[in-house]
Amino acid sequence: MRSWLVIGLVFSLIVLPSYAYAEEIIQTVDPSKPYHCVYINLPQDMGLSEINRETEVIIETDKSQSPWTDMTYNKVVIEPKMLVKTPVCFYYNGKNEGDFTFYNIRLHSPGISKTKVVSGGLCVSKHTDVDMVDASQITNKTDICELLNENADIFDLRFKEDITYAKPDERLTKTLYIISYANVKIKVDLITSIPNDFESDTFFLSPSHPVAKKTFRIRAPNKKGEFKIIAKAVIQDCSLPACKKTATTILNVSEYSQRGLTLSVIPQNINIKQKGNVTFKLVLKNYDEPDDIHVNALSTIKIAPTEATIHLNTGEEKTVNFEVEIPSSEANVYEIEFKARGKEKEMIKTAYVSVGEILSDAKREAETIASLSGPDIKEEIERARKTFESRYKSAEYGKELNDYENLKTVLDDAKKSLSETETKESQSKQNAQPVLNWLFLIPVILIIICAILFFIYKKSKVVDQTYDYSYGTNT
Repeated sequence: MRSWLVIGLVFSLIVLPSYAYAEEIIQTVDPSKPYHCVYINLPQDMGLSEINRETEVIIETDKSQSPWTDMTYNKVVIEPKMLVKTPVCFYYNGKNEGDFTFYNIRLHSPGISKTKVVSGGLCVSKHTDVDMVDASQITNKTDICELLNENADIFDLRFKEDITYAKPDERLTKTLYIISYANVKIKVDLITSIPNDFESDTFFLSPSHPVAKKTFRIRAPNKKGEFKIIAKAVIQDCSLPACKKTATTILNVSEYSQRGLTLSVIPQNINIKQKGNVTFKLVLKNYDEPDDIHVNALSTIKIAPTEATIHLNTGEEKTVNFEVEIPSSEANVYEIEFKARGKEKEMIKTAYVSVGEILSDAKREAETIASLSGPDIKEEIERARKTFESRYKSAEYGKELNDYENLKTVLDDAKKSLSETETKESQSKQNAQPVLNWLFLIPVILIIICAILFFIYKKSKVVDQTYDYSYGTNT
């Protein structure tokens, strides 16, 4: 997810301090299509909620960092009170199932000396998936398909705000949301150097009770700076990577007073097992003058309501609930775009609901490893996949995680076997190389030996002739 800092502008353009933590989007792309576009939302993706004058933004990509895009430079001019969506497209015609790419999109505004980098990744796969991961997990060497396999959205963990501003020693209330439509028990802890009253807690979540909220108090340090607050959550009795999540919020301690409108979507990325309804909470807080905020939701599936208007006084917070109806139990990913618009500002955030993501991830990974394996291992993988798929279909959501771990063990063993085979083949080639080199040298050596023998022979003939001539003369 791209983290959006929301601010107001009064007399001049204000740029909030940037911070390092961010979530980015990795996703699959349809192998039957030739290209896929991601969208840059300006000025929002620059870390600004609004501008008060015409501003130029340069969108750049580097072929070494974003090899599938043909756009390396684009200049966009944005106007006050307008949100501009600019596509950056990636072309993968001729790529095969399992191919992947990393991308870096650099946003730079010379007029305000502001730079932001949006990262992400694409994986060519017929098994649709979208995940939000810590930006630090994505590099130009990351196997995006493998990263997707490790990140099923069994639950979402999210602070109400990405960033909060406070004066030194100020006391604040923070809110953490834990969301899951699976039958799971989740333990939550907090990691921070900031004084707080958070106590470790365990939550029981299910399709009938999918949302839990944890509220706690913190006290800002008495020195200025940016401080991380990290929540760590783990599904109990599960060792899968997908059973662990962290969420980060930033506390900015300064004399700055928060302004503008904040917008949070909860959850932002969640998986369900079968068709049904999913509730999204749109949390808005106004730090500016009283305003009427118009919110709406756009998707290919049914949403109620599709729009609403709420009045927010200065410092007031309100939540609008949207009910999304998932029409099918077939594996898929649905995108919902939420917009909030006031007199002087417009914001946008995107949320995702996936159906059957655990099974899709299992199929994608099993098929990839099987395609590289020998007949015996391929047969073992297929047998393990079918066993898991059968149990997945009959079990309640959350009760199949142990079966998924068993499949993962088979797949990990197969990957280890492949790695060992590759290592042996590499060593064999290295060992064979000196022998091959000597074989190439044998003709050269033979030629040199023949040349030396010929030279010795010729030399000896000259010596013999000289000796006979001298002997005859003396007689």
